[in-house]
Amino acid sequence: MVLRPVQDPAVDGEMVLNVEDFAEWEDSVQRDPVSQLAQTVFAGSKRGFLPESRDRLVADVHVLNILRVVASRRYKLEDFQLSQSYVFFMSHMAKANSFLEQVLNMCNLSLESREMTWLFANGGVQDGGDYDLAVSLITEFGLVPRTVFPETWASCYTIHLDTIISTKLRDFALNLRQAYEENLNRGENHAAAVQKARKLKRGMFVWEFEDKNKKYRKLVMTPLEFAQSLGHGLEQTMVLANDPRNPFGVAYCFQGGGAVIERRMSKHINVPIEEMKAAAIKQLQVRGSIGINVNGELRTFMKANIPVWFGADVLSNYAVAQKFGIMDTKFFDLEKAYSIEVNMDKAERLRTGDSASNHAMVFTGVHLDDNGKPVRWRVENSWGPKACNHGFLVMTDEFFDEFIYQVAAPKAVVPRQLVNVYEQAEPVMLPPWDAMAWVRSPLTYK
Repeated sequence: MVLRPVQDPAVDGEMVLNVEDFAEWEDSVQRDPVSQLAQTVFAGSKRGFLPESRDRLVADVHVLNILRVVASRRYKLEDFQLSQSYVFFMSHMAKANSFLEQVLNMCNLSLESREMTWLFANGGVQDGGDYDLAVSLITEFGLVPRTVFPETWASCYTIHLDTIISTKLRDFALNLRQAYEENLNRGENHAAAVQKARKLKRGMFVWEFEDKNKKYRKLVMTPLEFAQSLGHGLEQTMVLANDPRNPFGVAYCFQGGGAVIERRMSKHINVPIEEMKAAAIKQLQVRGSIGINVNGELRTFMKANIPVWFGADVLSNYAVAQKFGIMDTKFFDLEKAYSIEVNMDKAERLRTGDSASNHAMVFTGVHLDDNGKPVRWRVENSWGPKACNHGFLVMTDEFFDEFIYQVAAPKAVVPRQLVNVYEQAEPVMLPPWDAMAWVRSPLTYK
C-alpha cells in the first residue's frame, strides 16, 4: 500500500492514464446512487459562487503564489493562477495514505498511547501542512493551470469535506487495526483509490491561452511536465528554522516522515534569527538571478524580487492582522490597559504551548535602514482582498524576531556549512506533537 514514485511511466503501463480509465471511473460514478444524489443536489445550488479565500489555509497555497510569479514570467502572462484545487486533491490523497500507513505501522500500540491519541486527533486530512509537504506534492504530482482544474465548492469550503473524510479515515483505521489482529487484508480499496490519483499525474492536459503580447498558444503536457517547465528548482531549496529551545546548526526531522511517502521529509536546520532574515533579504533584493546545480549543470533558479515562503504564529496577532493588516508586538499595551505584564521569551512560549508555527504566508518586500538592517516587511496573505489591507500586511522586524519560525530558501543563498549539515548530518528526530511541527490549527477566516 506504500506509494512508490515511478520514474518512467513507460516502465509500468498501469501508471499511464488512458481513455478506458475515464470510462471506468465515469461508469462507476453513474452506477453509484450516492453520486447520483450528489449531482442532483449540486445542480440546484449556487455552484458559480466561490469564496475569495479558503475556509482554512493550505500551506502549499503560498508555494503556489511563488510559482505563479515564475509561471507568469516563463509564459509571459499578465493574469495567471495555478490550480489550488488540483494540489488540494493530491494533498488529501497523500495525507490519507500516510495516515493509514502510520496506523498500520503502530498497530501494536494501544489506542490510548500518546502516539495513537495524537495520530487520531491530528491525522486524517486537513488543510495544514508545511513547506516540505508542498515541495513533495509538486515534485511528485506536478501542477496545472487553474483553467484546466478549476475550483469547486468543496475545494474552497474545505472544512466540511475535511471533517467527513477524516471521520471515515478513523473508521477505516479501526478496521485496519482489527484486520491486523485477525491477520486479514483490508487495504485493497484504499490502494485502488491511491492508484487512481497517481494515474492523474500521468494524464495529458490541453492548455490554450493568450500571452501578454496577444499571442495565442496551445500546450499539451502532463502535470509533471508543466511543473518541470517552470524550472522551479524546489528540490534545491531548504527550510531554515528559529527554535531557541534547541542548539543552532543542527538539522531536525519529525517522526512519521512526510505525507508523500518516499518523498521529502519535514526537515529543517535550526539557525539564529539573523540567519533567517539574511536568507529572506537575499531572495527579495538580490540583483540578477539565483543559480542552482541540476545534474552538474548550472541553471537559473528564479529572478530577483521573488516572494519568500515563511511559517509564523499568526494566532498571536490574528484579530489585528485580519482587520488592519498589521503584525506588531506593540499594537496593544496590555500593561496600561489591564496591568498585565507578560515576560515569556520565544523559547518559553514554545515550551508552554503559548506559541507555535500555525500559518504560512510570503514576504514580498522588505524595508531596510541606512545600515542594511530590516525595519519592516511586506507580507502577502491568502485570506482574500477584503481581509487585512487588500490582502497584504505590514510586519515589524520585532514581530519577525518573536513569531517567525521558518523561512524557505534556495540552498544557493544559505551559507555552505549550513547546507552541508542539512544534506549530510543525521537529523535529530522530534515527536510529531513538538511545537515546531506544523500545527493543524482550526484557523478559520469567514
